[in-house]
Amino acid sequence: MPLVGSFAGASARAYGLGAGVALPGNFESIATTTLSSNQSTVTFSSIPQTYLHLQLRCSILGSVAAGNSAKMQFNGDTATNYSYHYLYGNGAIVASVSGTTQDSGYIEFTGNTTSPSANIMDILDYANTNKYKTVKGLEVFDMNGPTGYVSLNSFNWRSTAAITSIVVTAFSGTLNTNSIFALYGVKA
Repeated sequence: MPLVGSFAGASARAYGLGAGVALPGNFESIATTTLSSNQSTVTFSSIPQTYLHLQLRCSILGSVAAGNSAKMQFNGDTATNYSYHYLYGNGAIVASVSGTTQDSGYIEFTGNTTSPSANIMDILDYANTNKYKTVKGLEVFDMNGPTGYVSLNSFNWRSTAAITSIVVTAFSGTLNTNSIFALYGVKA
């Protein structure tokens, strides 16, 4: 038993969740939006600066085919201050890609038009004004067949500003009805 407990604690620490396992009580809901109509943007503003980390959970139905469904920006920053690393697979290939700048200044989400994607983005040390911000992501969706898509991501926002707002925008087209966006604060 100690090995299992040690592994769980080590895994949680490696994933940036503090000194031990992040229990459900460590997550506090800040805001949730469920779209009742197609929209191009979802905004979380005036984010409290009282948490250790943030977690954004999304279930996105986009209006574009499998691929990039949405993009996220912090504090209205649309400059090329975002870098990325992806490790992904879709049943046919496994690949990785990285870059020092995203095209137009954003962090991208994957998705699908026919089945909702599941996206979990951990935004670490979001209120710390002494360091750049790191985001770790997990994204999955069904590709309507025997295959699916999974991606493990890391992003960096090269700014020391505290994150006070998050805007999620459709990559192209819209974020469709029944898409869900939930922002949580992670307590120490």
